[in-house]
Amino acid sequence: IFSILTNAWSRLLSTTNSYHAVFQIDEGVGTLSSGSKVKLGGVLVGTVTSVTPRVEEDNPTSVIDVQFTFAKQYALYENASIHARAGLLGSTGWLSVTDVGNGSKATSKSPLVGTTETMVSQLLGNDAEMNLSKSLDSLRKLSEALVDDGGAMNLLLGSAEATAIKASIDAA
Repeated sequence: IFSILTNAWSRLLSTTNSYHAVFQIDEGVGTLSSGSKVKLGGVLVGTVTSVTPRVEEDNPTSVIDVQFTFAKQYALYENASIHARAGLLGSTGWLSVTDVGNGSKATSKSPLVGTTETMVSQLLGNDAEMNLSKSLDSLRKLSEALVDDGGAMNLLLGSAEATAIKASIDAA
């Protein structure tokens, strides 16, 4: 009865540890789901066991909790780098550990901070993604200035065409 209630045998014989990562809802987790792989430097070392938006009483949902297993032979620390990643064309996502961290060892109770990497950051790096986002932001502001009342594009092309160009830039 003790073994069943405390799950002692499975913990003693288990080759994995359970961990908990927290992702901000505005970043999301892409196509990560229960059953997704957990990789350490590209090597399969575990499985995602659940992905659940956290319900907070009297507060809007702001985080997503991701529970996962991780091979017991590798230490995972509280400052580990954990990323939700996705392949091309909507393929199943995976959890990527790019740095196990150092200092205090993580436990199943330690909330690890997770981030989501977009396809642009995976292919070109985080700096390229940031520069691309800034460029698109600047282009959006420029198009607003050119289209708004009295803007150059309104004067040159007319209101309908200027608005169509602005919509195209906003969509980009």
